Amino acid sequence: MVVVRLAVMWRAVVMVVGGFLPAASATGGGDTGGGGHDSLDRWWPASVVAFWDFQQATEVAPGVFEWHDLVAGYTLQQYNASWPVQRSSSGNGTSGPANPLGNYSAEFRHGQRLEAPRTSVPTVASIAGPNATVTVVAWVQLLDPLQGGSYVGGVWQENTAARQFALFLDGTGGCPVKDGLVAHVSAEGGPSPGEQYCRSRACGATTLAPGAWHCLANVYDGAAIRAFVNGTLDDAGGSNSGGNDDSRGGTTAAADDGDHRWQHGPQHATPLHNDRDNPFLYPNPPAFPNGGIFDPPNSTAGASLALGANLIHIGGGVGPGVLGNRFAGRIGGFAVANAPLSSDDLLALCAGPPPAPPPPPPHRRHHAR
Repeated sequence: MVVVRLAVMWRAVVMVVGGFLPAASATGGGDTGGGGHDSLDRWWPASVVAFWDFQQATEVAPGVFEWHDLVAGYTLQQYNASWPVQRSSSGNGTSGPANPLGNYSAEFRHGQRLEAPRTSVPTVASIAGPNATVTVVAWVQLLDPLQGGSYVGGVWQENTAARQFALFLDGTGGCPVKDGLVAHVSAEGGPSPGEQYCRSRACGATTLAPGAWHCLANVYDGAAIRAFVNGTLDDAGGSNSGGNDDSRGGTTAAADDGDHRWQHGPQHATPLHNDRDNPFLYPNPPAFPNGGIFDPPNSTAGASLALGANLIHIGGGVGPGVLGNRFAGRIGGFAVANAPLSSDDLLALCAGPPPAPPPPPPHRRHHAR
């Protein structure tokens, strides 16, 4: 086994300032990520329960990497080691600012996926229940315009009715913006009441440009789902926060991608909800009588944490799973918090770690005369 950078070893946190806490030091030698920040420089909200910055990885076989989280040491592993997600040092500064987390990222091609089995990420999987709140943040760079619904990451498995929370892209869930953000939360685990698929989502308003790094967030506070881009609510002014109005017809696509098939096409008979819902009230009876986050009956019934693609059943419902919503691009960071982060928190988190403080001046010895 070749160690690119050793997994993180943790010290006790001795101070909390303004709700943010300092990461403990990464120990050991090896590649530091080509100029990325040391963990001692990194600060994030105290409610963050998992945070992958993709600067450290373990090469478990030639060209096959695993990535380790900075909070609890959780591991993202390859779904298919014969066609693995690659470790990339490309893409920084291609268009706009570089990834603020460092020079490395995970590069996905269609159908590639990273996952952490549910039982291996207990503080992420346990974000569930009628009073649960969550924030999911991802630093994403598209390589080209997307070709359909794309799953960035979360705890969301459709073919077993085990949806909790996730980030998607590209007009999914009935959202109208090409290559835009879709923030999903599910109370039912299965389709929304009276629907074939899950429709509880906030729609971003920005078309994400390829080549640039974008900090995307899904924030659920128990009352509404919100989609943020670069720390700002991504709303073009058409938000219908007063009622998730069923005023727009659905759309269809040639291929079925689970919850995210309705995109860029002719009208469908089943009405969806206002295409500018951000925030999206949840719960909001009668269409959405339930709020909170789906709580599986046992650990084997729930979804794993995954990035890059999720498992769907063609045609909806429960059944054999195939990889759907296949993302193509780079993910330079992924974090999950068990609380709804504020816009100020997100702005600070999206900006990356603060600069390291200057070293103290050298101590001068005074000699007796």
